[in-house]
Amino acid sequence: MFTSKTKKVTAILLAGAIAFPGLISDAQVSAKAKCAVKKITLEKGEKKTIKVKGKVKGAKYSFKSSKTAIAKVSAKGVVTAKKAGKAVITVTEKKKAKKKTIGKVNVIVKNNVKTTPQTETTAAPAVTAAPSNAPTVAPSKEPAATPVVTPSAAPQKTEEPTATPAATPSSKNKEFIDEEFDVPEDYYDEMDDYTYMEPQKITYYSKVSEADRKAVIYLPVNYDAGKKYPILYLLHGAGGDEDEWKGGHPERVVGNLIRAGKCPEMIIVCPNQVVVAPGEKDPGQALSQARFNAFNRTLEELKTSLIPYMEENYSIMEGRDNH
Repeated sequence: MFTSKTKKVTAILLAGAIAFPGLISDAQVSAKAKCAVKKITLEKGEKKTIKVKGKVKGAKYSFKSSKTAIAKVSAKGVVTAKKAGKAVITVTEKKKAKKKTIGKVNVIVKNNVKTTPQTETTAAPAVTAAPSNAPTVAPSKEPAATPVVTPSAAPQKTEEPTATPAATPSSKNKEFIDEEFDVPEDYYDEMDDYTYMEPQKITYYSKVSEADRKAVIYLPVNYDAGKKYPILYLLHGAGGDEDEWKGGHPERVVGNLIRAGKCPEMIIVCPNQVVVAPGEKDPGQALSQARFNAFNRTLEELKTSLIPYMEENYSIMEGRDNH
């Protein structure tokens, strides 16, 4: 039972809360900040600003692109499309010592659509009758000779040029791209209710290079040596190495597919395709002939060294369909 003194104290506290609403914590009154969009599509050279809704007072927001060569983002969230491809802009909120990701925006950059301008047609000039050159004949008893009249040459009729139709993308191609390559937005996001694989560096002996080489692997979170797993080998581009795929976050894409029940747990391997000959060093230059020669040894490297190493040291399913 409340005493009169307790009631009085309670009344004072309630009155204070009404008079000084600032005493209530920020978590109770502030809205949760989030990105206004989850996906934007731009053509090369275009710009668009990522807006943050429900900004928290006193917090600062930063933007980071996963691939600045494709989509560059400024400190104010202005995205500039650099070249065709896909990138992810991560938006981070920082207040005092606390820092958290409030959203990710998938950016798709397309090449500029080139169209052929319509050609204006020129109207053909009107054809006029040739003027008569017949002279005036004076009356005479003699019958007048009929003068010979030479008609003027009629002007040639100008043919109308045929306009080239504007280029339009094939509807079948568009349907194919939308169906086969349009990755759902949330497949790049980190879900709070799922634990993702983490990259690990391994060292194995290469029979091609006759030296130890590096590779990056992703093992299932609850990897069990008593269970067999399919394996996925991800190959990088001309200027990359075994670490290049880290920026593409394969653990998120595959992890979200596993989470959605659309693919089984698997092992992911990212090799270094710059397979140098014995005694040679990485040529470095991405588009050099020496680097192309090193790339050409990738298949032999996989067959003779990396695949046997993975099969010997990890629990991998057999068969072509599982590799």
